[in-house]
Amino acid sequence: FEMLIEAGANIHVKDSMGHTALVYAIQNKQLEVTRWLIEMRSGLNLQSKASLSLVGLIQAHFPRKQAVELVSLSSKKQQAVTSQSTPSRK
Repeated sequence: FEMLIEAGANIHVKDSMGHTALVYAIQNKQLEVTRWLIEMRSGLNLQSKASLSLVGLIQAHFPRKQAVELVSLSSKKQQAVTSQSTPSRK
């Protein structure tokens, strides 16, 4: 995966339906790819034309144990993104 990034691939690109690589990784039950894309914060703000939710997709395509892990990871990454974009108050 890292080779793709080094070669200039954009993992944040959306197709005509608003789907990112993360959506396709989840739909194809690619656990390691899904985990890696979440770590890279790709597609965490899922807004597709089909009104898909990240949590719903994960729950629909992965067994419970893996789904819990992925949802927890995505939640942590989303919180990190939110805290970085929110100005601190002094």
